[in-house]
Amino acid sequence: MVDINKAISIDPEHWFFYYTRGLNYKAMSETSKAQADFKKACDGGIDDACVELKK
Repeated sequence: MVDINKAISIDPEHWFFYYTRGLNYKAMSETSKAQADFKKACDGGIDDACVELKK
């Protein structure tokens, strides 16, 4: 998780990073954090993140 957080801090408009972090949060049962990252990624055009928001 440290690496993905660093990647986001370097390039906060790389929406796939938020999707990836969202998947990690989901796996750790941190649903609200996962949903927030999926929303950012979905708003940035990552279709798989939009699918995750609907689950």
